[in-house]
Amino acid sequence: MKKRIANIAQILVGLVFLVSAFAKAWVGNEFADIVIQYGADWFSIFAPLTIAIETILAAMLLLRIHTKEVSLIAAFFVLGISFVYLYGIVIKGVTDCGCLVH
Repeated sequence: MKKRIANIAQILVGLVFLVSAFAKAWVGNEFADIVIQYGADWFSIFAPLTIAIETILAAMLLLRIHTKEVSLIAAFFVLGISFVYLYGIVIKGVTDCGCLVH
């Protein structure tokens, strides 16, 4: 039963990463503009890298490749993005994280 729940969670997280990456890729320039709101114009060059990382993590989760390692990397990725968003809210007054690009 635990294995089945873990497999379902892995698929759901993979799909969330995939949808997020697709949404950002769909309107790439808007996502780069949102990244600029965080106060580092030069950091917008990493917007495509974020999309690529999310796509790779999603594919690896959905294809069940190195699941434990990828799950750990995905958790740290989400934690890192969460800290960046917290910084944007508290310090820069950003109201849109750009997570799924509106």
